[in-house]
Amino acid sequence: MARRKTSRAKRKKLNVVRRARAWRNMSDEERIMERNRQSAGADRKRFFEEGGDISQWRGRSTVFTDKKKKANKHACRKGVEHE
Repeated sequence: MARRKTSRAKRKKLNVVRRARAWRNMSDEERIMERNRQSAGADRKRFFEEGGDISQWRGRSTVFTDKKKKANKHACRKGVEHE
């Protein structure tokens, strides 16, 4: 079967709908991470539109730690008390 061609506007609208559905199913932490990714992407786009170079863009990225995962690892690897 041949694949139907859809217009660019229709595909864009479908992507928006898919993202909205995904957004509803996200936890609060996932929503925060998604907002951070979106803002970082917007910053990057603006930087390059203003004539920035890739070597200037590279640097330390913001790292977000998963607090629950960190707490579980800490609890699991805690030293054992001997009597």
